[in-house]
Amino acid sequence: MEKINAIIMLEVMGRPANYVKKSLSEIVGKIGKEKGIKITKKKINSPRKIENSLFLSFAEIEIEAENIASLARIIFLYMPSHIDIIKPQELGISNYDLNSVFNEIIRKLHEYDAVAKAMIFEKNIILNQLEEKGIKINLPENKEEKK
Repeated sequence: MEKINAIIMLEVMGRPANYVKKSLSEIVGKIGKEKGIKITKKKINSPRKIENSLFLSFAEIEIEAENIASLARIIFLYMPSHIDIIKPQELGISNYDLNSVFNEIIRKLHEYDAVAKAMIFEKNIILNQLEEKGIKINLPENKEEKK
């Protein structure tokens, strides 16, 4: 399979401004060290102030990925706000590469599911502790939590 050239956009929001810029630079550096990924161009923009003393900065990174699985891994690990595949015009994908992409999706979904279940469990513990102290909190019922 031929290499994939893509542009990805990454955004970081926080404070202070120098921390936002440093964090974004570190993320770009980590992407450049990922297996199967080569950064061919990068532009990290200066943070700009938005609401409530927060700052926002973004980076535009052009990468060359060895295969679709490498690109998918970058998407799941770094969650860019946008991606634009430049080359090739059309992708032919082997079942091996497609399996890698789907398995990465499944892995990430399981990770999110575990986090969500842990948060629900912790929320229920806190609600029970509050109730034991005579504090009743009425939250909208979530049918998913009862599974």
